[in-house]
Amino acid sequence: MSEPEPSLFGLRSQQPALTVLCRLAERQPHTEEWLARALTGRLNQLAETAFEVTAETGGPISRVLAELVSERARPKLAERLMRRCNERDFRESVPLLEVAEAATRRHLVCLYSSLSLRPDAGQLFELALTLGNLGSRRARLGHLPEALRYHQEALETWKSLVATHGIDEVLLNHAISLSNIGQIHGVLRDWQEALAPTEESVRQLRQLVLSGNETALPHLAVGLRNLGIIQSELKRPKEALATNLEGLKIQRSLTAKDPLAHRPELARDLTNSAGRLLELGRRDEALPLMKEALEIRREQAAERPEIFLPQLALSLHNLGVLLHELGRDDESLSATQKAVELRRQLAVANPEAFLELLARSLYNLSNRLLERDCLDEALDITGEVIGCYQSLLDLSPQRFLPDLADRLTHYNNILERLGRMEDRFESAEAGLRLLLPYIGSHREALSGWLDLVLGDYFDSSAATGRPRDPELTRQVFAARAGGGTR
Repeated sequence: MSEPEPSLFGLRSQQPALTVLCRLAERQPHTEEWLARALTGRLNQLAETAFEVTAETGGPISRVLAELVSERARPKLAERLMRRCNERDFRESVPLLEVAEAATRRHLVCLYSSLSLRPDAGQLFELALTLGNLGSRRARLGHLPEALRYHQEALETWKSLVATHGIDEVLLNHAISLSNIGQIHGVLRDWQEALAPTEESVRQLRQLVLSGNETALPHLAVGLRNLGIIQSELKRPKEALATNLEGLKIQRSLTAKDPLAHRPELARDLTNSAGRLLELGRRDEALPLMKEALEIRREQAAERPEIFLPQLALSLHNLGVLLHELGRDDESLSATQKAVELRRQLAVANPEAFLELLARSLYNLSNRLLERDCLDEALDITGEVIGCYQSLLDLSPQRFLPDLADRLTHYNNILERLGRMEDRFESAEAGLRLLLPYIGSHREALSGWLDLVLGDYFDSSAATGRPRDPELTRQVFAARAGGGTR
């Protein structure tokens, strides 16, 4: 007998009904269609209620609402949902990631369709804000090249407004747009490209603060944080520490005035300053900052897990690294295991946003287990890491191929320590087959890393006496030389 399809009509409250449907769809995925039907005909009436349920529960309703908003939302509804997602209570909400992106994209489409041939300053201002907003939303979902294009388009729009309407609000948003571009380059590990826009953003924000614009101060603190990270990656550790400590000082003063608004950013600056101290070998000074950040994250995650669990996981991940540096191995292992547990939950709900972070924590966990000679457990964890990076290749082969090749080698090294040479040979061969389609088109990304996987293949062949596949070897060398794989 087929199950009856529930109806929202006749119920006193729509929110409980939507919550029931959402819970049902979590347990029985085929009922997700009921949720879509319930919203489709009455999207404009039910969207706000669906928004509240999404923020509270996540799950299937976030996908359904995002898809419907992207395809059907009227201009005013798209704008209203976008602005709600930008409110402080929802800005970093994990369940609302897809809804926020969909509403922002829909609002941008509506803006473009309504632009006049000669748009006025108000239209250009809204366009630039929305482009930057969408860039940030795409970045949080892992689509970095696309996010960068939106931020660059936003910057060009702000530049045109600076030339004609150089008021503080325009100048502030121009500086923020530069900072956003620097951040994306940083996540893409293009640190030299990240440096110039970030330095210019900090310079402009300093000028605004000196001119008495207090609204620029929180953005200056964020800019200093980002600049410190870039300086660190460019091997300028003393400059990086000074930059991050300056940002931390600003953030502490802001938090003292308004704890609710600024404690999340304070935790970030504490973490980054601890990282800079760690790079200079000042581990004992770094630990109190890291622990202070962790306590903030614990409190926030207890109150609003849908927003702050990712930050708690990050703090645990970083604490695990620091405790390892301090030789406190039991505590390091415990913190890393907790980070993995949280990031697994997050990656299940939203793999695009959290799979890479899960892979990083898993890799650290594998190394902590190796140090304890827990080889079989470390092997299983490393296999999970490799699976993560295989999934991430669809997002950006250029970005994730080096990590995948490195983890393949890590996996093969564990097999060697276990004395499983036959398995090592088969793993190395499988790794080469996995990388083969990318070698010709991503030679630079795989430079050096491919040699390590090839070395595993040749060494394990010699150790086991098993012959290498001549066609596979030929294709690998031909692709590496630029001749393709055929």
